[in-house]
Amino acid sequence: MIKSLKLIALSLLVSTNILSTALASGVAATVNGQVITTHEVSQRQKLMTIAGGGKNGALNELIEDKVKLSAAKKYNINVSQADVDSAFANIAKGSKMSPEKLAQMLGSRGVEARTLKERLRADMTWRQLVQMRHARDNPTQFPEHETLSKFVRVDGTSTGGSSEYSLARITVTANSSSKDAARKKAESLRSGISSCSNLAQKFENQLDVVVSPAQTKSSKDLSPSLVSFLEKSAIGKATPAFESENGYEIGVLCARKSFNGGAAQSGKSKVNSENDQKKLQNISISYLKELKSEAVIDIQK
Repeated sequence: MIKSLKLIALSLLVSTNILSTALASGVAATVNGQVITTHEVSQRQKLMTIAGGGKNGALNELIEDKVKLSAAKKYNINVSQADVDSAFANIAKGSKMSPEKLAQMLGSRGVEARTLKERLRADMTWRQLVQMRHARDNPTQFPEHETLSKFVRVDGTSTGGSSEYSLARITVTANSSSKDAARKKAESLRSGISSCSNLAQKFENQLDVVVSPAQTKSSKDLSPSLVSFLEKSAIGKATPAFESENGYEIGVLCARKSFNGGAAQSGKSKVNSENDQKKLQNISISYLKELKSEAVIDIQK
């Protein structure tokens, strides 16, 4: 009972502090009904100064962040706090310090740790949105309603130089009445995957998602369409979602090793990867412009 009362008191104290900060701050702008305070603008300006980018454009950055997060809600894209904290820890590691030390360093410059974390959240969310738009505009032409396992060749014939691919498999389970929801979720998960690291832990709290360990497959055992996709893909990229008996599944390219002309294939993959990056940059610019034109933005004078 006493412990519960302490937790309630602590919650009220935190809520009061947040409310006090909000009341002490003026409203700088609203984006689709979401408020940006003058305190947030001040914090972003200080963060931009530390990053070496000056302090101009802080309000515009915050407006764009709100626009991105607003769009993400429409697709049920939500970057978890654990992922944000992990990204924060990686920045600290790159600077050879602990997350706590990084927070202290930011605090000594007048920047709250949550200011950087919210920036990271917006950036991580935006990457998923851009990848989703890229997948929509550049669909991979595979036969419909085929599972990943159906791409395995049964004749064992070779198509010339060979490669080996390490592929993890993610299945979104569903019954007959929820297949469409499973397909949409599988595509949504696909857009947020960029690595095979910790896939099982990433989805361990999602009861309808099953992650199978990576298995090595030879190009001689895969269909030409899948081999073509894997050769053009960056490591960590996921295949489109395919219907299976249990729902929908996607494959994730964890590693690739080429034989007999592998160097040429590697060079080709590098060029394709660079082209994909340029496409993503162009999509990011045009997509953000589109979202801003549709958003209701009110900047206070």
